[in-house]
Amino acid sequence: MPPLPPNPDSATTAASWRSRVDSGLTPAEQDEFFAWLEADPAHAEHFGEMDATWEVLDRVGELPPASLALPSRPGRAWYRHPAFLASGLAAAAAIAFAAGLYFRAPPPEFIQSAQSEPGYPKRVNLPDGSVVRLNAASEIAVRYTAAERHVDLLRGQAHLQVAKNPDRPFVVSAAQLSVRAVGTAFSVSLRPEALEVLVTEGKVSVNRAGPDASSAPTTIVPILEVGQKVEIPFAPAAPATLLVLPPPEVAQALAWQDRQLEFDSAPLSDIIAEFNRCNAHRIAVAPDSPGLAARRFGGSFRADDPETFLRLLETRADVLIEERAGETVLRLKR
Repeated sequence: MPPLPPNPDSATTAASWRSRVDSGLTPAEQDEFFAWLEADPAHAEHFGEMDATWEVLDRVGELPPASLALPSRPGRAWYRHPAFLASGLAAAAAIAFAAGLYFRAPPPEFIQSAQSEPGYPKRVNLPDGSVVRLNAASEIAVRYTAAERHVDLLRGQAHLQVAKNPDRPFVVSAAQLSVRAVGTAFSVSLRPEALEVLVTEGKVSVNRAGPDASSAPTTIVPILEVGQKVEIPFAPAAPATLLVLPPPEVAQALAWQDRQLEFDSAPLSDIIAEFNRCNAHRIAVAPDSPGLAARRFGGSFRADDPETFLRLLETRADVLIEERAGETVLRLKR
């Protein structure tokens, strides 16, 4: 079958849909997307081209700059250039991709592990159409059975876009805690002192495992809805904290997916932890300046550009910067 003639409007709409699908669709948007696909064979073909291109770009985005045959420019953003692929197979892939939002059936048994390198978020496509986005220096283990889809967050942070399947719940576990969903989107962050769960679409429940395999789990939050975040300390008897975040704060919490770090009056210790997650060069607060770690700062910074943040501290916050081999040490000016 010869390729369909180019249609700039259709191609532009396909690109828009591909971006929206990648971010997650509401049920109403999914219905609108299916209707658009069925309206014209060219729509599926153009969407397939975009989907194939996105796959290539996702793989390129996981590579460190040193592995790319392009010069690096400090402080400058990388721009990706799409390379369009054969359209016949792409159209078939688009139809399969669209159907998979609701109907893709993974194998009864499936095991996979994935990890991201420091400084490089990673996208993981699961066989049922679910998508996991790992923050830098994060790791998961995936295990699907006939009854359940299970992901263990071993370290770091993950945002999960879960494909709908009421008969096969999706469970994310970390440090004896579990988040249960059917079809939704949420972020799970494993920190040294607590687990954080933020819902960006749908609803989830949060539970704590029993003392042994035969014990029933304890429900911590029966329903966590869009815009709600729960912080669950690991310290014994410490209570969970439920927060309601306005949309700008939700967007800020997910900015790492675009390799941005956004802070609003965050302790310097938290900011340093995020930069250290994303870069091999470490930042630390000098032992003789313990009060510095608790000072609060805000702003938006590229995850791979701690230098800008450090210079702001130096010029505006009375902070001395000492460069050592593989480490930058911060201390208060006397």
